Amino acid sequence: MTNATPASQTSVEPEEPIRGELFSTERLEQHAESLAAAQVVSDRLEGGRPLIPRVLENGRVLLEYYNATASAIRRPNG
Repeated sequence: MTNATPASQTSVEPEEPIRGELFSTERLEQHAESLAAAQVVSDRLEGGRPLIPRVLENGRVLLEYYNATASAIRRPNG
């Protein structure tokens, strides 16, 4: 027997807007610096992954989510 509450009895809090999760400019700079400091630098030129395919895939995914978000915004509430 579990102590889980059935889904029909849980109260759902509205989600914070997406902008609530965004970093300020200063915090984004701090985060970028901490990420950069955590990286290992090597003089070796072999063994890396090509960057362009990853950038193109990231662009495709971002565009897909942008279009989905824009479509959801345009939909009438119903």
